[in-house]
Order: sequence, then structure tokens, then C-alpha cells
Amino acid sequence: MSSFRDIRPPAVNSFSSAPGGERRVRAYEEIKHSLISGRYKPGDDLSVETIAAELSISRQPVMEAMRLLSREGFIEIIPQVGCRVAVHSVGDIGDFFRLFATVEGLGASFAAERWENSELDRLRKVSEAIDSFRSPHFSDRERAEAYRTLNRAFHGLIAEMARAPMVRQLAHSFWDRSDFHLSASSHYLLFSERLDVAQSDHEEILAALQSRDAPAAGKLMSEHILGFRMRLLETLVSPVSAGESGTHSV
Repeated sequence: MSSFRDIRPPAVNSFSSAPGGERRVRAYEEIKHSLISGRYKPGDDLSVETIAAELSISRQPVMEAMRLLSREGFIEIIPQVGCRVAVHSVGDIGDFFRLFATVEGLGASFAAERWENSELDRLRKVSEAIDSFRSPHFSDRERAEAYRTLNRAFHGLIAEMARAPMVRQLAHSFWDRSDFHLSASSHYLLFSERLDVAQSDHEEILAALQSRDAPAAGKLMSEHILGFRMRLLETLVSPVSAGESGTHSV
């Protein structure tokens, strides 16, 4: 269903070609998927031995994958103790989404200047597919699952249209972090709850791209991500202590 092309972070590419690199990459991708999908929660202990046994590989590639995931903010490695799922403060999560909004906004502004007709056609089709899930015939979980996949396809296509490899790699890694924070918050159904408003944002972004209005596309995209930031923070702290309210989703 998704048109989002997988791009591994440079660090993964760099160790994939070394001896045993295939096992390292497999360990990295399996552990990361478990983190993003919500199998593990913040603060959970991660046993290198258990994961190695599950993957039928030695401890070494698992430990190397853990080190990379630690650098990416998913895991904490505590000397003489072990590994655990990273615990991020509300402030850290808020800061992350501000940075994420900047990168996504920059990508959208580049895309407005650089897209080709075939790419815009593909983007319209993804938008239409998202639109179909506005129907009340779908359950909240069906809407959430479909929107999560199609939403990444929508944003991934815009990253392709930007023709800026560094921005694209950053955006890909940030989307993984965004999914991690959302699953860690146990508010996965936000995807369903906010689908209508989020899709309205997408339609405005698509119109700005079609008009090749780079400033508008960048601004709309940044606001789109920041809107989700505010909504997610509302689920983590009370509106009074957060000092924010929002009506958008990514």
C-alpha cells in the first residue's frame, strides 16, 4: 500500500558492507521495528541474549545494532547494567517535533520547486486513498493502520520530489522517531481521531505544491507537523501544564 521507499541511515549502510553486516542490519531492523510498533515501552529492559536467540544470531551483531539505535535516540545503554528502551521527557519530545517540522518544511519547499508531473500524479493518488478512509464504514483501528501507512507514503513522496538526499535521509529517520514517540505514548489511535483534519492539511499542501508556491508549501508543512506536536503533547500532559492546544495531526 505504501509508496514510501526505504532509505537506511548512513550509519546502517556503512556497517552493512563489513563482515557480518547482513546480520547487523537484520538485528537493527528487527529491533527498530519492535520499538516503532510498540512491542517495547519506554524503560523496558532489552536483553541482548534474548534478542540474539530470537533472531538465531550471535550477541555481537545485536550489540552493534543496539549501539546504533542508542545514537539514534531509541535505546539507552547503561554501562555495567544493560540496555533499555529510551525514556524521553515531554520537553525532549516537543523539541524533537520542532526540529522535525523544520526538516519537513524545508523538504516541502524544495519539492514545490522541483516536482515532475508523474510525481504529482502519484501524490494525488495517495491523497485520494487517504480520503477514502474518511468513510464511517471503517473502524478506528482500520483507519489508524491505513492512515499510518498512507501518511508515510504521502510524506515520503514529497521527500523524493525535493531531490535533496540529505533532507530525505533526515526525514526518513525522523518519521521513525515520530512513530516511536507515538507508539510509546500508547495513543496510536490518534491517527484515526485526527484523520479528517490531517487530510485537510494534506490537501492544502498538495495545492501549494501544484502551484509551485515554495514558501506556502514549506509553511503549511511545518504547521502540519507542529499541529501534531501540540496534539501529542496534550495526550502526555494536561492542557494546563502543557500550555498548548491543537487540532491537527501529522
